[in-house]
Amino acid sequence: MDRSMGRTPKSKKARGIENFPPGQLSSRNALMVSMLRWRILPVAQLPNACLQSLRVHLKDTPDHVREVIKELGPKTRIGVVTIPMQLLMLQVMNDKPRQKGFRTFDEYHHFYCSKEKVPNHPHRWPIVLSGPDWASETIIDGWHRFHSYFRQGRKSVQAIWYV
Repeated sequence: MDRSMGRTPKSKKARGIENFPPGQLSSRNALMVSMLRWRILPVAQLPNACLQSLRVHLKDTPDHVREVIKELGPKTRIGVVTIPMQLLMLQVMNDKPRQKGFRTFDEYHHFYCSKEKVPNHPHRWPIVLSGPDWASETIIDGWHRFHSYFRQGRKSVQAIWYV
C-alpha cells in the first residue's frame, strides 16, 4: 500500500486510525496531521523551501541546500503537510508551556513577540513538527516563522517532520 499519499496499512485502519502518518511525530502531532492531506518525499525530491527549513534546523550544515541532501542522504524521507493556521493555533495553545498563563492565542502571541525579536519572514519555509522526545511542544523548530506567518495573516503553514 502506498504510504506516501496519506494511506496507512490495514492494521492501523483496523484500530480506527485511517490516515495515521508514519515517522517521528509526537502522538498529538500525528493525530493533527492524520486529519490532513500529507505526503512523504525523499529529501532529494523536497521543494527548495523545505530544504531551506531543514538547513536552518540542522544549524551546523553548510550554507547550501545541496549539503542538506548530502548530510541526510538523498533517500531519507520527510513528511510534508499544510496545516490551517486556526488548527495550528489550537494545537500550540494545548502545548504544556502554554496551558497556564494564557487565555487566548492572541495573548500568547503578543507575549512571545514582546519577548523575542520576530522578523517578518517573506519566504514560506515550513516549520518542523516535534517528535516523541518533544511531546510537550508542537513545533521543534520554526517558532519565529510561525509567529511571523500569524502576524502576516497567513491562512496556513507548511510543516515537515522526519520519517
